Amino acid sequence: MMSFPDAIREIISGRKVTRLEWNNTDCGLLKDGYLMINRNGFFHQWLVNDGDLLALDWVTLPEGN
Repeated sequence: MMSFPDAIREIISGRKVTRLEWNNTDCGLLKDGYLMINRNGFFHQWLVNDGDLLALDWVTLPEGN
């Protein structure tokens, strides 16, 4: 598991990340140069909150997800 700065490094490297708290239904990624969150198949601009910043339950999703 990772911290938020580690998760951002993964996103910058082109990977998708999620939090265990999100139950793998949402993932964070870069899309068109913007930090986005994919929720139920729809992309939204990701407004990072305090919970995300302080969380230590970040994981990288396997490629293809």
